[in-house]
Amino acid sequence: MKGEKLYLVALGSPLRGDDGAALVLMQRLAAFRWPPWVRLVTCVAGDVGTLLQLPSGPVVVMDVLHDGGPPGRVVMLSIERLPLEVVTSLHQAPLAALRVLCRGRGLLVGCTVSDSALWGMTLSPPVRSALPCWGATVIQAVWLMGCPAALIT
Repeated sequence: MKGEKLYLVALGSPLRGDDGAALVLMQRLAAFRWPPWVRLVTCVAGDVGTLLQLPSGPVVVMDVLHDGGPPGRVVMLSIERLPLEVVTSLHQAPLAALRVLCRGRGLLVGCTVSDSALWGMTLSPPVRSALPCWGATVIQAVWLMGCPAALIT
């Protein structure tokens, strides 16, 4: 990863309840002291243009997921292997764009939701309760993506 930047990307819509959870988490994570090779990017309401301006390289994406399971579970998946037809997000177009940009070097760290289509700025209790675990998992994903492979074998 010498000389490359890793992009930590939050996808969401702040006025749609749980759909804005990644943006809430990004606000919390922005207070951390990140290494100089990490860049924070916010993509509001499916703004693919912001993503297309990123240089290709490793990414860690935060988003909410609809997978039919209970809300509030934190999951980490390879973006390259993400089954877009099974695990769905309101941000399918940005996820597809990121799949191209990351060239197989990307992780999606998501939180499952039951219904993110509700209007409002309030997170559901299960998603709000998951924020600390979700944040810790994002930090772990950034470390894994930015760590030389020789150190994790």
